[in-house]
Amino acid sequence: MGSGSCSRVTWLASRLSQFRGPINFSHMETCFW
Repeated sequence: MGSGSCSRVTWLASRLSQFRGPINFSHMETCFW
């Protein structure tokens, strides 16, 4: 799990993923780990 900041990153990645694509998923995975 990650810190509270990590949660925000995942949230932003989710929104950006719609504009950028699966590229943001990489950040999400790093955050989870």
